[in-house]
Amino acid sequence: MGSLSGIFIALVVTLGVSALFIFGVFDADDGLPAIENSSDNIAESASQSTIDHNSVAESPNARAVVFALDMSGSRNDALSVSAKDRAQELTNDLTAWSPGNTLPFPDSIADVRTRSDFQKATTTTAIKKLSSNDYFGIVFFAERSEAWSDTLVQATPMNVAKVVRTIEKYAIGESTLGHKTNLEGAFGTIFRLIETGHHGEEQERSHADVYIFMDGYVSAGRHAVDWESSSNHAALNLQYGENMHTLVNEIASRATKLQAIVNTVGIGEGCDTHTLRQLAQKSGGRYYDYR
Repeated sequence: MGSLSGIFIALVVTLGVSALFIFGVFDADDGLPAIENSSDNIAESASQSTIDHNSVAESPNARAVVFALDMSGSRNDALSVSAKDRAQELTNDLTAWSPGNTLPFPDSIADVRTRSDFQKATTTTAIKKLSSNDYFGIVFFAERSEAWSDTLVQATPMNVAKVVRTIEKYAIGESTLGHKTNLEGAFGTIFRLIETGHHGEEQERSHADVYIFMDGYVSAGRHAVDWESSSNHAALNLQYGENMHTLVNEIASRATKLQAIVNTVGIGEGCDTHTLRQLAQKSGGRYYDYR
């Protein structure tokens, strides 16, 4: 899944095998579930009492960005040398990065060996480059999804340090989110964060940038296909394509309502590049190919 074309995105997908999840109430307009996931299992729980909410007065130019990281079972697969080479060829030596721009080149590319390493390095590099006036959220997803915080948090030095430690621990630890990839579930959590905004207040910024990482195909959720249900793979492939078309339209519709720009990042061989590319195009974002 995926590859590296300028570098950054928003993040997430796959773990678990036999688990069924009902994601709550569906939006009457776009069909996406309003997911209420607990973040209790995240490596370093970001309890509201330990998040820095008051260090910097909000600027009218404050931006919001949400990163979604794929925690599926394939996240520890090796990242190809060609993907790392492409990243170096396509990425300028950026001294600053802001939401909406090309993803920054990871500070620690020499240590990037797996898809998980790449997500960790890219995301932490970007977060460290945010202005203290900006707001961010982190979502980890596979079959289920969890947010690091119930609201968007300000990119103060304390909050940045806390989330970087969490991402580093989560990247090397065992995920409890399952082994499959539920793209719909990930966006349910992403959109809930954007709707909630910061401090539990409604989002007031002009728009939010989403960067989502994925290294495979959608294998869980309402739009997934049971590949073992039939030997007619041509029919199943057709059904998968139709389902992804529906899912992309639902996500893009919801993103438009929330003024969210969705950037997608495909990592590794076997990534569903078509779905990620279509999602970015229909949501006003960019697709980054790091296969």
